[in-house]
Amino acid sequence: VVATDRSGDIRYRKLLVATGGIANRLTVPGADLDGIFCLRTVSDADALKAAAARAKRAVVVGGSFLGMEVAATLAELGLSVTIIDQEQRLLAKLDAPEVSAFISDLYTRRNVDIRLSQTVASFAGENRVRGVATDRGSVIDCDLVVLAVGVTPAVGFLDGSGIACGDGILVNQQLQSSDPDIY
Repeated sequence: VVATDRSGDIRYRKLLVATGGIANRLTVPGADLDGIFCLRTVSDADALKAAAARAKRAVVVGGSFLGMEVAATLAELGLSVTIIDQEQRLLAKLDAPEVSAFISDLYTRRNVDIRLSQTVASFAGENRVRGVATDRGSVIDCDLVVLAVGVTPAVGFLDGSGIACGDGILVNQQLQSSDPDIY
């Protein structure tokens, strides 16, 4: 039985739980400044679109799929874009160096500045972000920042349910949780 806050109890034979995720944020100085965006909802996208219309320079933190898509879109809108990623190559989780090299070359030819093997040390600005300092000592001026640094599975609502969780719901090869009727 699934207990809901509005519809009462719902009985099931088999249940699929799709938890979604919570966008990871950075915990560095200045991380609470205006102009730093995560892209998870339609309202996030609308806010980013409005900010991009007024911006000239953007920093995208994260060289994964989402980060690359955001960087391409901002560059297409005419912004000067810098990507910062802690990995040694873009799209590192693909474990496909040839693909990473191809994408890196493509973005570089489109004037996207790619800074690999470095992290954000802090964000600069009074009320609004105006720059990003990296752990290598460089400062990149910007009007907005987009964080694409992963998500944390939203499994908190399963606390006390008996479903085994770790970094998300723990499942077997058939995607069954610790309850064989819950996937």
